[in-house]
Amino acid sequence: METKSYANLPQPSATVRQLEARIEELTKQLNQASTDKRHSTQLRSPDKAARDLQLQLSESERQRAKLEDDKKAANAQVQALREKLDKVVCISAEVRRSPHLMQLQQSNTNQLELANRRLDREAKESKQANLT
Repeated sequence: METKSYANLPQPSATVRQLEARIEELTKQLNQASTDKRHSTQLRSPDKAARDLQLQLSESERQRAKLEDDKKAANAQVQALREKLDKVVCISAEVRRSPHLMQLQQSNTNQLELANRRLDREAKESKQANLT
């Protein structure tokens, strides 16, 4: 009975055979394209790694240059502060050597202290007046 049913099936036409051949051809092309893509990806991987390393190198070079500039700026600032300190030390030494300048400094200090006390007193009085 099965043999009769197979016998009754129509034979594949030429169009069906052509389509099957075309499907097989396209399947081979797809497999070949997949293989080619895998190979090209494997070839590109070292190129990508080289580019990544180059980017890392340029980034670290940029950071090094920035740190170098920051270091130069900090050194210049330290040098300027040292020069100011030297001037202050020289002036202080001159004041100690000169009794007249020392008296002037003490006089100015006393005047500033008196003015500060007066301002404190006035601020307290003003605050007290505002509270009442």
